[in-house]
Amino acid sequence: MFSYPRHRLNLCGYLCLPNCVTRKWTVLREIRVGIFSKQDIPVGTELAYDYNFEWYGGAKVRCLCGAPCCSGFLGAKSRGFQ
Repeated sequence: MFSYPRHRLNLCGYLCLPNCVTRKWTVLREIRVGIFSKQDIPVGTELAYDYNFEWYGGAKVRCLCGAPCCSGFLGAKSRGFQ
């Protein structure tokens, strides 16, 4: 088990075809986020989820995940650009 006190999300990557999902809920008026697997994940496989990155203009951020369904840019699915 990792012992980083807070920012465990830096141990997960981004993929357009992720093996994990995130869920958000509130506990004692504080927002909590959990990462859950979508399927059985073999030992040694990188954990990845969709960051749901919001694009607000300016430079687009290229996605280099290499998945067959890669949209090409972070946030492209939600904004509709290619």
